[in-house]
Amino acid sequence: MAERIEIGSAALIINGVSYPMSLKEKTFTTGSIGYMLYGKVVGNGMTGRGFQVSGNVVQIGSKPQ
Repeated sequence: MAERIEIGSAALIINGVSYPMSLKEKTFTTGSIGYMLYGKVVGNGMTGRGFQVSGNVVQIGSKPQ
């Protein structure tokens, strides 16, 4: 199994504004390793509006053979 590459922080940049995202370590059902990414994008001209963000950050080459 591949050794996990540690990621300390992540951000999503929309229209030049950086929004911090949270990361949680995950081993996916395929056996690949990485992180779940999640957070909210609100403010900066989007009063009362925003987005909830989620995604996967998968380490390339981590899937067992």
